Formats: sequence, C-alpha cells, structure tokens
Amino acid sequence: MDSALRTIDAALMNVQQLLGSYNLRFIDNQGKLHRLEKALMELTETKTALDTMKSAYLQPEFTSETFAGKNSNQLNDFRHDTLADSFKQLTETQMEQRIEDIQRQITIYQGEISNIKASISSFESQQKELHLKREREIANKES
Repeated sequence: MDSALRTIDAALMNVQQLLGSYNLRFIDNQGKLHRLEKALMELTETKTALDTMKSAYLQPEFTSETFAGKNSNQLNDFRHDTLADSFKQLTETQMEQRIEDIQRQITIYQGEISNIKASISSFESQQKELHLKREREIANKES
C-alpha cells in the first residue's frame, strides 16, 4: 500500500473515531436535555398547584361571628402574614428561580446539541469525501 492510500486510511479512521465520539456526546446531551425538560414540566405543574392552593388557605375568612373575636383576628393575621409570606417565598422566589435555572440549562444543552449535530454532519461529509478519494486512489493504482 502506498503512502497516499495510508494517509487517506489514517484520515478516514480519525474521522470515524470523531464521529463515534460525537454521536456518544449527542446521545448523552439529548438524555440530559430530556431529563431537564421533564423536571421543568414537573416543577411548573407543582408551582401551578401551589398557586392554586394559595387561595385555599385563606378560606374561609374568619370573623368575630364565625370564630371567637380576638382569635379570629389572630388566625386571619397568621394566615395573611405568615402563611402568605411562606407561599410567596416558595412559589415566587424559590420555584421561579429553579425554573429559570432549568430553562438556562435547557438553552445551553440545545446549543450544544445543535453544535454537535453540525460537527457530525461535517464529519459525515468528510467521511464520504475520503471514501471517494480512497476509491479513486485504488482505481488509479489498478489502471
């Protein structure tokens, strides 16, 4: 085998190794993206459920007629101040921050997957080109 064919074969082997590596990265990143999308959906559903529950803890409104005077005021104050702050902290601050974090990660993985796809496409083109070059080289040797 002459040096031109060895060079083509070495380049072909290199491209095939890169293709394998990039395909594994693609599969890995797609799995991570899928898990993030699932987590985002579940977290969004949980936040929606908590938002719905937020109005439930305020019901019924206690008055001095439905609950003993001073106690009704204390209970209403507790529900409106303490519970409302806890729900607000949980749903508006903590959960929204996690949702934004997950959305950022999803964007990052979508970008990486797009770059990997472009690289794979490029390597596949190089591989086809090298196969054709190899076939021409073999045909030239035979003629």
